[in-house]
Amino acid sequence: MAQIEWKTEPIRYLYEGLYDGPHATPKPADSGPIFLGIKNVTDDGQLDLSDIRNIAEEDYAAWTKRVEPRAGDLVFTYEATLNRYAIIPEGFRGCLGRRMALIRPNLEKLDVRFLLYYFFTDAWRAVIKKNTLTGATVDRIPLTTFPDFPVTIPPLPVQREIAAVLTAYDELIENNQRRIRILEEMARSLYREWFVHFRFPGHDKVKSVESEMGMIPIRWVPSTLETLTSVITKGTTPTTLGKNFTTEGINFVKVESINEAGNLLVGKLAKIDADTHKLLKRSQLMRDDILFSIAGAIGRVTLVPGRWVDAPAVGGQVYSTLGEHWLKKGRKCRSTVIDWTGYLSDPYGVGHDFVAYGKNYNGYLYIDV
Repeated sequence: MAQIEWKTEPIRYLYEGLYDGPHATPKPADSGPIFLGIKNVTDDGQLDLSDIRNIAEEDYAAWTKRVEPRAGDLVFTYEATLNRYAIIPEGFRGCLGRRMALIRPNLEKLDVRFLLYYFFTDAWRAVIKKNTLTGATVDRIPLTTFPDFPVTIPPLPVQREIAAVLTAYDELIENNQRRIRILEEMARSLYREWFVHFRFPGHDKVKSVESEMGMIPIRWVPSTLETLTSVITKGTTPTTLGKNFTTEGINFVKVESINEAGNLLVGKLAKIDADTHKLLKRSQLMRDDILFSIAGAIGRVTLVPGRWVDAPAVGGQVYSTLGEHWLKKGRKCRSTVIDWTGYLSDPYGVGHDFVAYGKNYNGYLYIDV
């Protein structure tokens, strides 16, 4: 079998054009084409158009004078939040936002799906890191030298084969995630029905009484988080103590360690050494602590699995899961408040499964702010 030759060459040989967006923001409109911003491109290579900014039809020609995105173009961020990439789908109509750029691929040389996956490789991330310019407020990659960034690719038929396999996996993952979202919404609806509106099975036979919260089922008692927890605290960043992260050691939970579904991700945990661990006594986690963000975009929620900790630590702030957990365990649950950016993924405390990626991590866990 002949060996497949992968070639390394400047990325400019693979596209027909490189364009950036306007260095300004149009006046908002209630409807019209999409003004594609950084927030609309996810970390995992998708377009998220659930929250969009529109521009008026009369402004559209001016904002697409340099380039109008079309299906098959690859958009990416080049300033502030780096390393976000996505392919423009069929039916999209809009313009590039600030700090966004676009590659129009040469289809005789490149399968754009392959390039998208290539942008998530360690090799490309190393190129981006090497060429990142650090400014006073934001980092950026210079589009003037971007055409010379090296890429390593196989022949076009091989690109297509690789992209087809990876795309099939992505579609399978997306289908499963869609099912999960449906099940999560069903769980939230059930929770609201039973524990917010009090329409649980047999509710019509249960007497309601007045309370400070309004009418509630008899024998239900209004309470506070303080009465249901033994500890409420928040995390500390090692750098505030003059310490740095390490490549090995004790697990440290950062914002990217928890996804929007409430899963704690092993591959995204940072590490600290034993000395730093001793200094972060307030932030140590223990089994069944609940983590909840309170700053930034309010917050991802998760429960600390027992298999990841083997000693006392500190836990997180929560909604109703706390009461449910307390009833199951028959004791007060500890709680940790975490300052970090995220999304309110589980406002009704339904809870989620945890992703361990086939590994069993023991030791202390910490929270980052």
